[in-house]
Amino acid sequence: MSDPDQKAEPAMADDTTSPTPQFARWTDDQAARLYDLLGLPLDGSVTADDILAVIESLVAQETTPDQQTSGTAAATAAAARLGLEVIDRDSLAALRTEADEARTVKAQAAQAKIEGTVQAAVAKGKIPPARAHHWIELIAADPTMADTLAAIPNETAVPMNEIGHGDGRELAEPAVWFYPTPATTTPTDGQFRT
Repeated sequence: MSDPDQKAEPAMADDTTSPTPQFARWTDDQAARLYDLLGLPLDGSVTADDILAVIESLVAQETTPDQQTSGTAAATAAAARLGLEVIDRDSLAALRTEADEARTVKAQAAQAKIEGTVQAAVAKGKIPPARAHHWIELIAADPTMADTLAAIPNETAVPMNEIGHGDGRELAEPAVWFYPTPATTTPTDGQFRT
């Protein structure tokens, strides 16, 4: 008879049987991370069969012959989870080229505006033509200098209206010293007489 206090000796495993599998034990944090990676909710409605179905579909995607399509889909899904967009190289190169062209056009328009502002100041006599290049470089380096140029009064550097022509009174007779008259010249010798 067997004694209840006597401990049973473990049975010897014969070499023909396979060992009992040992499964990993998951902490709550590890299980939550696994659910998150698989895209499963943590509300308790997920069964072991649901987890296996997701894993089997992921394995099937990796082993399909159309590896490039599944890789693209996986990359797109991973990028979407991070809030990113996936773009192919040709589209990205085209976008970069168009952006460079737009920056060039914008810079040319800004330069044309600066040159127009300076040429208008030259036309109004605010600055001499020889200083136009200086003002173009100055405004390109510091756009607020355009306001300074605009504040310069017209005809500061170059008078644009006639000056020095008298007081507006007309002479009754031409001045002898400037306009020779027929009475003061001799047609034969060309000398002035007084």
